[in-house]
Amino acid sequence: EFNKPLGLIFIELKNLNILEGFYGPDTVVELVRVYANAIKSCVRDIDFVFRIEDQFRVLTFNGLDITDKIVKRIKSKLENTEYEGIKVAFEVVFSHVPELEENVLSAIESCERKLIERN
Repeated sequence: EFNKPLGLIFIELKNLNILEGFYGPDTVVELVRVYANAIKSCVRDIDFVFRIEDQFRVLTFNGLDITDKIVKRIKSKLENTEYEGIKVAFEVVFSHVPELEENVLSAIESCERKLIERN
């Protein structure tokens, strides 16, 4: 339990296995690197961005309104991101403590549930 607002943003890159089959593993590594740089360019240095397999997760200590702006900025940036003419499909979901969820665990579960529902 902590006293600051927390925004959680999950970004899932879709079909990386299929892209690897078509273009090879080196291209997929570069695709992930390009998309990672695009995501990092949308957040501040004090926000946390990390990757777990095909998902990026962003933690930002902002109010819900700022978290929503970051989500919109990420979506816009990724819609215009590509590597050697290859675009990766993606999904962006978010949650927020305390405005949308009571605690961090329920916010994480909410994001994971949203990603599953959109698959």
